[in-house]
Amino acid sequence: MKKIILILIIITTLIFSTIFGVLFYLSRDLDDNSNITIESLQLSEVSDGTYLGTYEGGRFSNTVEIHVEDNTITAINIIDSIRFERTEITENLLQAVLDSQSLDIDVEAGATI
Repeated sequence: MKKIILILIIITTLIFSTIFGVLFYLSRDLDDNSNITIESLQLSEVSDGTYLGTYEGGRFSNTVEIHVEDNTITAINIIDSIRFERTEITENLLQAVLDSQSLDIDVEAGATI
């Protein structure tokens, strides 16, 4: 009987440790990344070409490739996405940038996790 209780205690401890570890991993870097300032961009001052942009923010790090032609953003390609990407949110954000031709877009609630 004591062996069963000890095994149950060990299993319970492992389960709670795993849950805590996952929650810690998913929530780290949230504070650092929640107040990012993105400078405004004047497309009239951007030459035609392909530009590479990188953000280093823990698990939120990513790299994008931006194509500009005739002072217009024509394409945005994800080169290296964040871990646990929510594809529908990423697509909506990229489409908002393309539609508005601006980096000044409304962020989507829940886009961080």
